[in-house]
Amino acid sequence: MYIVPNSLSPFKQKKGVSSENILEMLYLLKKEFSLLRAEIYDTEIKRGGVSYTYQTLQEFHSKYPKEEIFLLIGEDNLESLHKWKEVETIFSLAKVLVYLRPSLNRSKIPMELEQFQDRILIKNNALNPASSTLFRESGEDEMIPTLVKNYIYKNKLYGND
Repeated sequence: MYIVPNSLSPFKQKKGVSSENILEMLYLLKKEFSLLRAEIYDTEIKRGGVSYTYQTLQEFHSKYPKEEIFLLIGEDNLESLHKWKEVETIFSLAKVLVYLRPSLNRSKIPMELEQFQDRILIKNNALNPASSTLFRESGEDEMIPTLVKNYIYKNKLYGND
């Protein structure tokens, strides 16, 4: 399993938290949950600029040509996935595993993605309300892992000063 933080989303003008801070929080998350088999793959951050998922999937496909690749996204990303650059390439290289979010709970494949429905898997996961958006908007932090939460407050991230 690889965790791939992006450099800059094509749907955002700027990044709210630095790439260095994001990487550090991911290492803390990995440590706190003993995710020994998960690797943080920082290729998009090293590449810099706008990150495109299809490019990273092409890298994985070149590195592991005989392996089946899964792209895990949050349910909130499913609605806009048809707008992602090279969406056809994404679906040709990977199956998309959708992690449900309690605030959305729609779990339906958007009409624009119906042609790829055999490549989309909706995960029947326990609903976890933790999200950076919820934290930024409400300051609700009980679902954030302790090491990450301490780092956020110590470094005054997400408007926490």
